[in-house]
Amino acid sequence: MSSPANIQDFVRQKITGFDRAMLEPFVSTLEKHLESKQGVLAVIAYGSCLSQNTKSSTSTPDFYVIVDSYKHFYSSSKDCWINRILPPSIFHFECDQTTAKYNVISLDQLKNQTQPGAKDVYHIGRFSKRMALITSKKSFMENEMAIVSYNATMSAIKIALTLLPSHFTLAEAASKMLEVSYLGDVRVEASNKVQRIFEAESEYYLSVVQRLLSLFPNVESSGDQRYQQKSSTLWLGKTCSEMLLFRSRIRSQLRWPKNMFTVDNWIDYLLAKFERSHGIKFELSEKERKYWYIFGWKYFFRLKKKKVL
Repeated sequence: MSSPANIQDFVRQKITGFDRAMLEPFVSTLEKHLESKQGVLAVIAYGSCLSQNTKSSTSTPDFYVIVDSYKHFYSSSKDCWINRILPPSIFHFECDQTTAKYNVISLDQLKNQTQPGAKDVYHIGRFSKRMALITSKKSFMENEMAIVSYNATMSAIKIALTLLPSHFTLAEAASKMLEVSYLGDVRVEASNKVQRIFEAESEYYLSVVQRLLSLFPNVESSGDQRYQQKSSTLWLGKTCSEMLLFRSRIRSQLRWPKNMFTVDNWIDYLLAKFERSHGIKFELSEKERKYWYIFGWKYFFRLKKKKVL
């Protein structure tokens, strides 16, 4: 049986083994953008740009900026207050006429929201996937990010197990773990997103999930990457997970008003994502852009009808 320490070492190798040249010049632009900021502990890259298998011609890099304190990072008390509510706060920056984004969250909040007891699966879903430590301002951050990734992955697997039948395969467990992020969120993604993520790093996901499954006493291996779990309490775990995912979707939608007012060019970014993920293009009038909170609902219900959201 693998110990948590061994698994964290395995995760750490994947986090630190990424070639940052793949994300240049975005990394350099972001680091210059953050030069005037205080309290930055690390910059993490995530998303489709980490792999050639998931990256497309229109993909843009996504980053997390981990800070020690919002008071150090922001000069405005309002920004500190906003970031504490439904973290993270999202910001955009331009590079080579392309818009990329970064999420700001404190290390303490990130730790709290990537382990059992988290209020939603927003950060659990993202940090249970492949991440890359791009910049580490403090030596301890490499270990901290390995622990955060481990806790997020363990939390996602616990949820995934309650949604799986009593008999399942290793690949099904890994895929369900990756799906947790989308089950607990309302966002624009292609229908084959989970499959593409899994295929891009299948060796990693199968290895880490196999190691973590060995830590669950109610899960037994039946050989040939097949497992079975005691079903006596599955219904209770499934109910708790469904409640958490429902709460997560509500909190996800509550983040929209925050993002609408804090993210630069939020409408343009969202429209570009619809077109990139689903080939749906909207042409908004000047009036609709200005009063999106009034006229945007017809587009929202149209997308709901098409099951894009």
